[in-house]
Order: sequence, then structure tokens, then C-alpha cells
Amino acid sequence: RAIGQGGAYLNNAKVESEDAVPAASDLLHGRFLVLRRGKRNVGGVEITQS
Repeated sequence: RAIGQGGAYLNNAKVESEDAVPAASDLLHGRFLVLRRGKRNVGGVEITQS
């Protein structure tokens, strides 16, 4: 719903497509993503490989 209404961001860039999948080039320092919904809801994701 947030993507459809224009309020979803990945690394501070607006997510335009509901089918968007983060690419390896989107990772910060090779392992982090910053997700934001609206102005105040922010979360960080760490990608690990086992």
C-alpha cells in the first residue's frame, strides 16, 4: 500500500514499482539497506550470507 501511495523509500530513493526487488548495487557497504515508510518510520536491514 505504501508503494502504491508513493510513500516507500529504499536508501532514501522512492520505490516506484510494487514489483521492485533490491539489487546487489543497492546494498550500502555491501550488506545494509535502509527502508523508510512515510516520514517517520525507518528501519535498517543487514544482509548476511551463511
